[in-house]
Amino acid sequence: MPRARVSIERAVITQGEPIVGRVEDERVYVVFSVWLASLLLTKEQTVPSARKLYSDSFWLGPGRFEIRYPPNLPPTISTRAHKVRWTLTFGVPRLGGRVLFPKSIVRIKVFPKQPEGLPKDSGWILLDKTRYHPGDEILGKLRIGDVKPEDVTVELSVREWLEIDGDRREYTWTLAAGDSGLLEGEPGIRVELPSDPTVPKDLFFFYPYTFSAEVAGLRFGTETFLVVMTPDGVKELKLPISPRPPRFERIERKPGPPLW
Repeated sequence: MPRARVSIERAVITQGEPIVGRVEDERVYVVFSVWLASLLLTKEQTVPSARKLYSDSFWLGPGRFEIRYPPNLPPTISTRAHKVRWTLTFGVPRLGGRVLFPKSIVRIKVFPKQPEGLPKDSGWILLDKTRYHPGDEILGKLRIGDVKPEDVTVELSVREWLEIDGDRREYTWTLAAGDSGLLEGEPGIRVELPSDPTVPKDLFFFYPYTFSAEVAGLRFGTETFLVVMTPDGVKELKLPISPRPPRFERIERKPGPPLW
């Protein structure tokens, strides 16, 4: 039985980055899989259903390795409608590779890519920034006729969506309510983005970061809209929300004990 030792350089990566590590001693068999669980996979939207988005299996020989994957795989988010999991399973293949025994599992945490920024001046509103992070304050000057601040209602609305077989499904919820008033003497709005409750040991990001993915016959993602309601109607603007850039420190370690 192989006595492989495997070390992963970083179990937290950004979409598109390879998974890098090293195998010591014997070669090892690995199954790399990505799964989606979502309320939107069923029309009833009451109980989450799961679907495998991607799977690959291969041998890794002794030495340094890089595992690359399709660039359209989604980040590991866990929100009200969607949950994405990335897993590496190392082990001894049995029954034609259908079963690994014994085995060892490594979960990979994946940051979403930085979304494209938006122009500060979107016509009806002048924003203070082009993209936002959790905890940021959103400030905007309104360019909607002679609207009075007391007649304005503002909120952040999250839309989690999924398209399958031409059918688009959405799950919408309110992320935060905002205020209206005068901003440098002009009608304006203010909304504070909630903080991200995710901690380093978590395997998912528990925050509605902006992303979209197209894989395994599905298109799905998460978007956050600034919604401004006035007596003349409703205005919406999609905001790009991303995590603050990760800070990594390289730690030199010797390979650990055998996987099994």
